[in-house]
Amino acid sequence: CGLSGRPSRDKPNDRQFLHAGKQALMPMERANRTVEVTVPSTHSFTLVELLVSMAVMSILMVILLQTTATSLSLWRGHERKIATGREARAAVFQMRHDLQNMIVPSNTNLWPQIVGSSGVRFLALQPLDYQDTTASEGNSGEVCFVEYRLTGDAIERGAVDSKLTFESLAKPQPVFPGATNHQMLATNVLTNSWKLLTASGSTNVSTNDPPRFLEAYFKVAPNQDAADFYRSNAALFSGASGKANETKQQIEDFFLRVAVPENAR
Repeated sequence: CGLSGRPSRDKPNDRQFLHAGKQALMPMERANRTVEVTVPSTHSFTLVELLVSMAVMSILMVILLQTTATSLSLWRGHERKIATGREARAAVFQMRHDLQNMIVPSNTNLWPQIVGSSGVRFLALQPLDYQDTTASEGNSGEVCFVEYRLTGDAIERGAVDSKLTFESLAKPQPVFPGATNHQMLATNVLTNSWKLLTASGSTNVSTNDPPRFLEAYFKVAPNQDAADFYRSNAALFSGASGKANETKQQIEDFFLRVAVPENAR
């Protein structure tokens, strides 16, 4: 101390000493504190859980594959049916065109003729390009003989050119000449039938009861395998099941009924 009795500035007093002690003890107190840290759980799947997951996934995959296979089968069958129907409808269109232009003259020899129930011949008006394209030159009209027949499992159409038709009509007893250059219209035909009917629905056509209607019916399979299966197992189709039922659903029936024109009788 100096002479004035005041404490010297170079020496710390008690209050400064206590403050410095507290500052020195604070890091020690912080070091003794407990810090809680949350560690995320590292739980993994057990073997049983993995096996159950794989089993469920396998079942779902089997269901998905079966659904896909069924859809593909239905789509292919539908495509085959469409292709078969397109071919058969084209044949029906051609038949309707020919039958609507049918001529039935007074001479009964030239009336439409049913050939073995699966074929028909008749006289019709046809453009030259619908007649026999291989015929000799000299066609002079649109009147020609038309013939439909079932050869094997195919419906075929044949026509006689107008030159040979007029030569046949000029004979004292005109008859149907043999058609040439037959063209295939539809394949895989299971059955085919033609009927010439009177106004009363009878098949007994005569001069007193001339023909009034001509009917055609045929059944078509979608492909050769289905046609062979149908012919080999026709008895199964009465109570169709399994493959027989699947084949039966793909088979199409076609029916055509055309009236003989009034002015042609």
